[in-house]
Amino acid sequence: MKGLAMQKDEERKILETDLRHTTRSGAGVLMVSVSLEDLGRRDVWLRAGGVSLRWHKNGAELRAYLRDGATDFEHDSAFAFTLPLIGLQMDYGFGVCGSIYFEGWVSPDPEMFRVPGPGYDPLSSAYTSTICDGKDCGETPHPIVAEGYYCGPPRDKSVSMRQALVAGRRVSVHIYPWRPEQE
Repeated sequence: MKGLAMQKDEERKILETDLRHTTRSGAGVLMVSVSLEDLGRRDVWLRAGGVSLRWHKNGAELRAYLRDGATDFEHDSAFAFTLPLIGLQMDYGFGVCGSIYFEGWVSPDPEMFRVPGPGYDPLSSAYTSTICDGKDCGETPHPIVAEGYYCGPPRDKSVSMRQALVAGRRVSVHIYPWRPEQE
């Protein structure tokens, strides 16, 4: 019986995905860590740089901006992931330290869930369709992510499986100043 319980525990474990190298402000300014709570344990699941928390009628979306001014083909901001959240509540914030901490649950809505697994880099040549030279948009040259990758990886079997594992689970989100020498 103990072996079965351990096996189920391992099946529920989600590997940490570190997106600091692909997200804005990840190198020396800001960090967000998202931890999953399960079976009395809190494990870091996602790490990223600059994020946006957008409210809508069914909860909120936590999105991490891609670095290098990456956009979609319409020149809107592109994101490394979109994590739908429900039941958010601010736990505490420290104005002096610049730290914000809130908790909630991963929304069970599969349509909004666009969170990658380890090793995802939408700015690699496999995902980047073009580089905008900036002449038409008035910006500096920047990557344009391939169609379907502007808010995280497109829904496929691996994203659907990841969503099924985390839907309805409690998460803690911590946004804080970070410097590489802290590691």
